[in-house]
Amino acid sequence: MQSCYSCVEEAASTYELVGVSSGGKLSRHNVHIQQLGPETVTELSSLHLSASDQTQDLHSRLVMDHPRGYSRQLHKCIVAHSQGQAVFDGNIKVNRYAQQTDAGQLTRSLLLEPRATVNINQTPISK
Repeated sequence: MQSCYSCVEEAASTYELVGVSSGGKLSRHNVHIQQLGPETVTELSSLHLSASDQTQDLHSRLVMDHPRGYSRQLHKCIVAHSQGQAVFDGNIKVNRYAQQTDAGQLTRSLLLEPRATVNINQTPISK
Protein backbone atom coordinates (compact mmCIF):
# COMPACT_ATOMS: atom_id res chain seq x y z
CA MET A 1 0.00 0.00 0.00
CA GLN A 2 1.30 3.44 -0.88
CA SER A 3 -0.37 6.76 -0.20
CA CYS A 4 0.67 10.32 -1.01
CA TYR A 5 -0.60 13.42 0.71
CA SER A 6 0.18 16.86 -0.62
CA CYS A 7 -1.11 20.07 0.93
CA VAL A 8 -0.59 23.77 0.29
CA GLU A 9 -1.51 25.99 3.22
CA GLU A 10 -2.70 29.53 2.71
CA ALA A 11 -2.06 32.37 5.18
CA ALA A 12 -3.46 31.93 8.70
CA SER A 13 -4.70 28.40 7.97
CA THR A 14 -4.52 25.21 10.01
CA TYR A 15 -3.82 21.71 8.69
CA GLU A 16 -3.92 18.56 10.79
CA LEU A 17 -3.14 15.04 9.60
CA VAL A 18 -3.52 11.96 11.81
CA GLY A 19 -2.46 8.63 10.32
CA VAL A 20 -2.47 5.04 11.59
CA SER A 21 -0.86 2.23 9.62
CA SER A 22 -0.81 -1.46 10.49
CA GLY A 23 -1.50 -3.63 7.46
CA GLY A 24 0.23 -4.91 4.37
CA LYS A 25 3.66 -6.35 3.75
CA LEU A 26 4.88 -2.88 2.71
CA SER A 27 3.11 0.31 3.67
CA ARG A 28 4.57 3.62 2.49
CA HIS A 29 3.22 7.11 3.11
CA ASN A 30 4.61 10.24 1.43
CA VAL A 31 3.52 13.54 2.96
CA HIS A 32 4.46 16.92 1.44
CA ILE A 33 3.21 20.20 2.95
CA GLN A 34 4.14 23.72 1.97
CA GLN A 35 3.12 26.75 4.02
CA LEU A 36 2.33 29.58 1.59
CA GLY A 37 1.47 32.35 4.01
CA PRO A 38 2.26 33.75 7.44
CA GLU A 39 0.76 32.40 10.67
CA THR A 40 0.06 28.90 9.37
CA VAL A 41 -0.28 25.92 11.70
CA THR A 42 0.64 22.36 10.69
CA GLU A 43 0.20 19.33 12.96
CA LEU A 44 1.15 15.82 11.84
CA SER A 45 0.69 12.72 13.99
CA SER A 46 1.27 9.11 12.99
CA LEU A 47 1.30 5.67 14.54
CA HIS A 48 2.80 2.70 12.73
CA LEU A 49 2.45 -0.89 13.92
CA SER A 50 4.53 -3.64 12.37
CA ALA A 51 3.06 -6.80 13.91
CA SER A 52 4.50 -9.38 11.50
CA ASP A 53 7.09 -9.45 8.70
CA GLN A 54 6.09 -5.93 7.61
CA THR A 55 7.69 -2.63 6.70
CA GLN A 56 5.93 0.58 7.76
CA ASP A 57 7.49 3.54 5.93
CA LEU A 58 6.78 7.29 6.36
CA HIS A 59 8.51 10.06 4.41
CA SER A 60 7.47 13.63 5.24
CA ARG A 61 8.57 17.02 3.96
CA LEU A 62 7.41 20.35 5.33
CA VAL A 63 8.48 23.64 3.71
CA MET A 64 8.09 26.85 5.71
CA ASP A 65 8.50 30.04 3.67
CA HIS A 66 6.69 32.73 5.69
CA PRO A 67 6.94 34.34 9.14
CA ARG A 68 5.29 33.09 12.32
CA GLY A 69 4.65 29.58 11.07
CA TYR A 70 4.10 26.74 13.53
CA SER A 71 4.52 23.02 13.02
CA ARG A 72 4.61 19.90 15.15
CA GLN A 73 5.22 16.37 13.97
CA LEU A 74 4.87 13.33 16.21
CA HIS A 75 5.82 9.92 14.85
CA LYS A 76 5.32 6.77 16.93
CA CYS A 77 6.02 3.22 15.88
CA ILE A 78 5.81 -0.23 17.40
CA VAL A 79 7.67 -3.16 15.87
CA ALA A 80 6.46 -6.44 17.37
CA HIS A 81 8.08 -9.02 15.08
CA SER A 82 11.71 -10.07 14.65
CA GLN A 83 11.54 -9.39 10.90
CA GLY A 84 9.39 -6.28 11.17
CA GLN A 85 10.72 -2.82 10.51
CA ALA A 86 9.70 0.81 10.51
CA VAL A 87 11.21 3.72 8.58
CA PHE A 88 10.77 7.43 9.30
CA ASP A 89 12.31 10.11 7.09
CA GLY A 90 11.23 13.54 8.33
CA ASN A 91 12.38 16.74 6.63
CA ILE A 92 11.54 20.28 7.76
CA LYS A 93 12.88 23.12 5.64
CA VAL A 94 12.76 26.58 7.24
CA ASN A 95 13.64 29.19 4.63
CA ARG A 96 15.19 32.59 5.23
CA TYR A 97 11.92 34.57 5.26
CA ALA A 98 10.28 32.27 7.80
CA GLN A 99 11.28 34.43 10.77
CA GLN A 100 9.77 33.68 14.22
CA THR A 101 8.95 30.15 13.11
CA ASP A 102 8.40 27.39 15.67
CA ALA A 103 8.97 23.93 14.18
CA GLY A 104 9.28 20.69 16.13
CA GLN A 105 9.63 17.02 15.36
CA LEU A 106 9.55 14.07 17.77
CA THR A 107 9.76 10.34 17.15
CA ARG A 108 9.27 7.50 19.61
CA SER A 109 9.89 3.84 18.82
CA LEU A 110 9.12 0.66 20.73
CA LEU A 111 10.91 -2.52 19.67
CA LEU A 112 9.31 -5.65 21.15
CA GLU A 113 11.64 -8.22 19.55
CA PRO A 114 15.47 -8.36 19.67
CA ARG A 115 15.90 -8.31 15.86
CA ALA A 116 13.20 -5.75 15.10
CA THR A 117 14.52 -2.60 13.40
CA VAL A 118 13.67 1.08 13.10
CA ASN A 119 15.48 3.46 10.75
CA ILE A 120 15.08 7.16 11.51
CA ASN A 121 16.33 10.15 9.54
CA GLN A 122 15.22 13.53 10.90
CA THR A 123 16.57 16.38 8.81
CA PRO A 124 15.88 19.97 9.86
CA ILE A 125 17.15 22.35 7.18
CA SER A 126 17.47 26.11 7.65
CA LYS A 127 18.45 28.53 4.93
